[in-house]
Amino acid sequence: MPNWSQERVQPPWSKPHTVTLKSHEIYDRAAANGGSDRIERHAPLSLANGHGRKAGTSGAHAEQDTSSQGFFTILNGSASTNGYKSPNEWKQELKSGSHVVSVRDIKNGTENFKVTHPKHHAFARYVLPVDSVAFSSQDWPGKNHEKGEGDKQQKQDESDSKKPQLDTSLEEKRFHDKLVEELNTIRNFQNDDGHPEGDLQLLDGDALMQLASGLCVEDQITPDSWVPRSSKLLRLTGTHPLNAEANLTELFDAGMITPTKLHYVRSHGAVPQLSWETHKLSVYSDPPGLVYAREWSMDEIAEGNFRVIEIPITIACDGNRRKEMNMIKQTAGVNFSAAGVSTCLWRGVYVRDILLASGLKDQPDTERWYLNFEGADECSEGTYATSIPLMHAMDVNNDVILAFGQNKRVLHPDHGYPLRAIIPGYVGGRQVKWVQKLYITKEPNSSYYHIWDNRVLPAFIKSKDDPLAVVFHNHESTACMEQTLQSVICKPAHNEVILLPNGIANGIDKCYTVQGFAYNGCGTAINRVELTTDGGKTWKYCFKRYIPKPLRNGEKHWAWIFWSCDVPLKDLSNSRELAVRACDGKMQTQPEHMSWNMTGMMNNAWYRIRHVITADPQTGNVMIQFRHPVAPGSDESDWMKPDPEDVQSDDNKANGDQRVLSLEEIAKHNSTNDCWIIIDNKVYDVTDVLSWHPGGAAAILAYAGKATVAATLQYKGIHDNCKRFPSLACDFGTQHLCELDANSKRDECYIGVLSNEAVGEMKKDAMRAADALAKVKKEREDFALQPDLFTSATLVKKTEVSEDTRYYVFSLPKRANGEHGLLKLPVGRHIMLSVHFDDQAVLRPYTPIAPVLPEEEDGTFTLCVKTYFPTDGGPYPPGGLVSNYLDCMNEGEEIDIRGPEGEITYKGRGKFDIEGKEYQFEKINLIAGGSGLTPHWQLIHAVLSDSADETAISLIDCNKTYDDILMRDELQRYASKHPKRFKLWHAVSKAPEGVADWKYGEGSLDQKLMEEYFHPATHGVATLLCGPPGLIEKCALPALEKMGFKKGESSSAPFCIMPGPSNRKGKSKKGRTSGAAVRDLSNVDIPTVLDAYVDEINDAQDWEGVVHLLCRMFELPAAWKKIHAGFSDIQSNLDVAFRKYEGNEKVMGGIVGIWARMCVDSILRDKLFEAGLLNKMLPLLDIRSTRIIGLQALSTVTHHGGAEIRCEIAKHTPKLLQLMEEFPDDYTLNELAIITLSHAVSAVLTADDLDMKAIQQLDIPKVLRLTMQNVRRPAASYYMLAHSLDFLSHATLNCSREIKAIPSIVNLLVACLRSNELTDRCNALGGLARLTNKDSEPDTCGQDLQKFMATLQRGFPKHLSDLLMAYDPRRCDTYLTLQTTTTSRSVERSRAS
Repeated sequence: MPNWSQERVQPPWSKPHTVTLKSHEIYDRAAANGGSDRIERHAPLSLANGHGRKAGTSGAHAEQDTSSQGFFTILNGSASTNGYKSPNEWKQELKSGSHVVSVRDIKNGTENFKVTHPKHHAFARYVLPVDSVAFSSQDWPGKNHEKGEGDKQQKQDESDSKKPQLDTSLEEKRFHDKLVEELNTIRNFQNDDGHPEGDLQLLDGDALMQLASGLCVEDQITPDSWVPRSSKLLRLTGTHPLNAEANLTELFDAGMITPTKLHYVRSHGAVPQLSWETHKLSVYSDPPGLVYAREWSMDEIAEGNFRVIEIPITIACDGNRRKEMNMIKQTAGVNFSAAGVSTCLWRGVYVRDILLASGLKDQPDTERWYLNFEGADECSEGTYATSIPLMHAMDVNNDVILAFGQNKRVLHPDHGYPLRAIIPGYVGGRQVKWVQKLYITKEPNSSYYHIWDNRVLPAFIKSKDDPLAVVFHNHESTACMEQTLQSVICKPAHNEVILLPNGIANGIDKCYTVQGFAYNGCGTAINRVELTTDGGKTWKYCFKRYIPKPLRNGEKHWAWIFWSCDVPLKDLSNSRELAVRACDGKMQTQPEHMSWNMTGMMNNAWYRIRHVITADPQTGNVMIQFRHPVAPGSDESDWMKPDPEDVQSDDNKANGDQRVLSLEEIAKHNSTNDCWIIIDNKVYDVTDVLSWHPGGAAAILAYAGKATVAATLQYKGIHDNCKRFPSLACDFGTQHLCELDANSKRDECYIGVLSNEAVGEMKKDAMRAADALAKVKKEREDFALQPDLFTSATLVKKTEVSEDTRYYVFSLPKRANGEHGLLKLPVGRHIMLSVHFDDQAVLRPYTPIAPVLPEEEDGTFTLCVKTYFPTDGGPYPPGGLVSNYLDCMNEGEEIDIRGPEGEITYKGRGKFDIEGKEYQFEKINLIAGGSGLTPHWQLIHAVLSDSADETAISLIDCNKTYDDILMRDELQRYASKHPKRFKLWHAVSKAPEGVADWKYGEGSLDQKLMEEYFHPATHGVATLLCGPPGLIEKCALPALEKMGFKKGESSSAPFCIMPGPSNRKGKSKKGRTSGAAVRDLSNVDIPTVLDAYVDEINDAQDWEGVVHLLCRMFELPAAWKKIHAGFSDIQSNLDVAFRKYEGNEKVMGGIVGIWARMCVDSILRDKLFEAGLLNKMLPLLDIRSTRIIGLQALSTVTHHGGAEIRCEIAKHTPKLLQLMEEFPDDYTLNELAIITLSHAVSAVLTADDLDMKAIQQLDIPKVLRLTMQNVRRPAASYYMLAHSLDFLSHATLNCSREIKAIPSIVNLLVACLRSNELTDRCNALGGLARLTNKDSEPDTCGQDLQKFMATLQRGFPKHLSDLLMAYDPRRCDTYLTLQTTTTSRSVERSRAS
């Protein structure tokens, strides 16, 4: 029986000090004089309260310790008589509604511990302890329940280690020496005593290497808006909750101690907003009496009478490598690759000591007690809790601790701040974060997550609906406890390429160092790691690398090891795959194959990587490209592929027609009343789901109407292909199965699929957006302001300009070289501020008034903000959220910023970039309302600071009173100094009294005032607006439109009205259904009809939009049968419109696009070509704006065209070659040209009646050269590569001489013999065969099948058979081709059935 009641808590580490005692005479004299011998305890920090120091403050940074003072004194310099409400007071008022509570009440009544005690808070942001909607949901007299300012929340959202070939004996000696060295290292292992080195650090030193400082944009609409996270983490379940891992290569390269920002994250809900100063650990037992119930503060735990240890420990998710298992059959859980593992330095106190100090009783021999951990996180199924055997935690050799430090700083919020459980050797699912309860029971934990998560069920249980699933889930034998033996290959990395030398002389016998990591559970050492290149027939020994002190308690190994193995390049190239396995101190080794289980956990089969051999497109040299079993994140370039049956369509709509939807249509449905989302290229109307969705409506609305794959990733990460885990009653006899089946509810919302064009556009848009973001990030990598991260800025000065207006000066983070930070905000753009509440961040746009010009950068930026104070009888009593928050900020507090935001950039001297298009204006009209002046101030200051900028500006600044005018003096100085370039007029509702130089009168903004002071709507004039909606929408816009101005193209522009012609002549007409008859335009003036659409056509963003509008205008049917029936009328209408609008490039291109789509049908194609379609298409190639649509039409026609039409198009090859040479950097143009030439030129080269004269006119050498030039592009698409290969293969038939003149073509054909695609291999093989056909001898031998069969029956000669077996018959091309053919046929048969 354990004798815990007699054991003692381990004392803290002894600390040296310099305290000395005076002689006894001095103390006697003090006592005689009435003195006291009582010694007051030292309280080094203001809230220590005489109970010892805060975590990690033992004497370090003493200059930052403050004298003990009250909270309100710290904030306001006064005692508690300041009148601010305590948390209990404002919470009660908010609950009762007795008084309207504002942001000021809460901000001033809530201490910012991040400022007062920075040692306990890393990059985590200060959060107001209330939901942002709490203010607007209050009731007050006169409330009309319309949206006010408080409701308008803007949601933004190593190099190869090569060794020369040595003599065999020398190589063996080298191996022997390394082995002896490794054995000596193991023999001399040092034991880690766990003594912490120094105090927990502030945000200095290596903070930026360890921690992420920015806030991710995607988190701002979630409760985790305040948590800093690295953009390098790959999100596996969408935006929220966060489940993420690092790229495997980056994780390995980071070293044996993982930086905190790269540590994998596994969460079930929002990160709880906890504080060191207020967090308590509750210790108790159920039933009572097993331990005394009490609470422990963080100071008592971290700086009390407990021994603190700090040791490196590896933690791995029990779902690590689940993504591989999902390729066999879908499981339930997060799609971790092999990077769901990390090793950090964890600092904490023994759980054993906490329990002993709480009076733990002795466990009887006849009972088994359990230690339960419960977190503070609120998950969808309750708080996260689990249990482990108490005996394990009470064994001091197991180092079970409550950790409060990670990598020498306080815990990161994602990893359990301020307190978490660390159980070395156990799976991650048992190491509870944000621990708030520690209690003893006589039964295992009964919470949802202990029963239904972190389990391995027998493989025969395929579904949670299986009756036996309930029994096994409640059986403690299925619980994942100790970690499993694991090893992983990290280098070669996924998609890493190694060039192969030619022959021994060039280094084919040189070595590449394969590297990786391995780890184990229960503290057992890893004795051996082995690598195989031949499927396990032979194994190579891998050398191990350890942390400096790998031993703990004389025998435990809690941290991973790194391993390496030198493999000759020839072995790499000849291997089919590389595989690794580990063997531990119990002589257990990893299994060869994985064993599938329903939860996808504990996969520790051999880790295998494979490669393909290809040719370098630039040099033609042979190279190896490696692929891991599963790729990082959402990348799908891995060698394992999911079971086709597991990924087949689940929309259950195989019968009948499906509605095909365009992105334009989907984009219209993006509100709470009409919400469509895209999942797996299918469209769902989820409007009815918003009200009851467990994750809240915001989780869905973030993807409403958007063409993004993020919704698919989030859905798949949260919902698996099975029903959710059922909720159970206490006994096994009753099951209360959850009625909510995510997939069935999703299917109920199904409305259609994306069009092929939309699918392609989604992919292109994603690539374009990623490229654009990468470009901006590269340009701004040394600047504080980032486009995709929120950066903290510190308030350094606050100046009162007027009763309700303040100047706020914020300092920016310093750059890596120590110099002051740079804002680098383009003129015309703004920043986004983020204030954090319990439920989410509230975002507001602001434009700094300084710096504006590069020479004004000084490491700070200044905001001019008008505060909308709370009012008892006003229209919105709580006042403005963000403006009041700013007004309550104290110097030293932080705010978060992101940018640049906006679509307008002033580039100087009249040049503007508006939504990616350049404009030149000579004169600018500006309308400002209130604080809407600040964006205009940027422009005014930039223009007037440049003496060479002749842009004329006229500003009307609208305010209610004289005192409301912002920056009066600055504006007046500019108006006086530059009267010709800058005209100023103040429009105020009431003229000021007693202002001698007031010359602006009084009155509101109207058309008459604008006509008097604005530049008229002529060419080169623009009007920019920024102000409250009432001023802009109800007053300014109607008047400007009457004056001849036209609203800007995009509503996303913050203040833009572009000049132009008057309103459109017609309105859009709703499209007819597919069953509509062809519109009869025989008696209609088609140009007149088109007039109603011309403006819309000219405004269309892309050619698909133009074609869509024209189809709607002509009311073209969707069914082919109806197009055939009405072809004469359709063709006549299109032809008339084409001729009448010959000068309108968009109309011409759109009509050609319609004709090209009709050419998909062979009958219609032949009719259109007889009507002269080619002569209408070719002129478009000479016009810049229609060149792409012309090439798209040609590629479509040649793709679907017959031999005769293709040969006709081939006659225009010189024109296509000219375009390719003229625009070599236009990737789209070159791709479309190659696709067209592939079909057209191949038709000429393979014609039955070969026309050599026609072939000579094609300039085959130039066609071949330009084709290879594009094939070498790194970003060449498979679509273009496939067409190029098809053309090159056909060209070998009659152009062998020209082919052989370009060796890279032959190299490409050879490389394609190793392709995974059967079509590519056949094309390459056919091309090579034809290439040598003319030079080969004729086959004079007839084929005798009987002799052939007799030869096969005799078998190969032994020496050939031995060679074949040594090479592996499965690797020969014949076998691979037959295998691919068999697989393709079986897939086709399954599809047919």
